[in-house]
Amino acid sequence: MISPLLANVYLHLVDRNFRQKTEKGVLCGRLIRYADDLVILTPRAPDRERRWLENILSRLGLGLHPEKTQQLDARVKDFDFLGHTLRWRYERKLYLDISAKALNRIRAELRYHTRQTGRDLPAMVAALNPYIRGVRQYFRRVVRRRVAKLDRFAVERIARWWRRKHGRAVVSWWLVRGSSFWSKHGLDRFYVRRVKPH
Repeated sequence: MISPLLANVYLHLVDRNFRQKTEKGVLCGRLIRYADDLVILTPRAPDRERRWLENILSRLGLGLHPEKTQQLDARVKDFDFLGHTLRWRYERKLYLDISAKALNRIRAELRYHTRQTGRDLPAMVAALNPYIRGVRQYFRRVVRRRVAKLDRFAVERIARWWRRKHGRAVVSWWLVRGSSFWSKHGLDRFYVRRVKPH
């Protein structure tokens, strides 16, 4: 494992070489890379692109990870990349979702924060808001229903936190009932409706 900065410096040659090869018509498709994670999207069987990638990585003293590398038809099989699940669906559109692994990490982070019973509600909201904004920005292109479910999960965790903090026998659903909780207590939302420009 190398640092993202070092990977970007070292693997810049891969990006540049792929771009040159596609401009000449030798390779076909698009290479998307972040640090040492990459995916090549191509409308044809990627045999030539894979051989090129294996060859150039070998020249750099690197190789493809045997367990993480897969070759698939994205129209038939979903795949995960950088915390997203990419799904090819109706009308030949590619949809982005939050991967199961990333979703588990987000929920674990919300559980961690909502176990801190020493905080009051404003402190809880102040602790959660930067995290929610970061997740919202990173996953801003995923399907709406997934992000909206995270909003419900967050307030449900707060209701359970309130019960533990105040030693109540039942979960404090009254605290988060309806949609006024966000505006009343200043909690950021994971999903914010995008306004289309005029």
